[in-house]
Amino acid sequence: MKEAEDRIDWVLKHPGMSDWLKQALRDARERDPAAVLNDLELLNQLLKPRAETQIDTSLFD
Repeated sequence: MKEAEDRIDWVLKHPGMSDWLKQALRDARERDPAAVLNDLELLNQLLKPRAETQIDTSLFD
């Protein structure tokens, strides 16, 4: 657990990381871990294909 918390702290302190990611990490610390895992799975299923399609479209246009 300490290693995971240290990694989260590193991201939160890193100036190059997005505010969106930092806020998600702060919020996740306060939530039920099962709910966090469910949300992570949904985000992956919804946002990954969208982002990949946007990248592919921009590369091949």
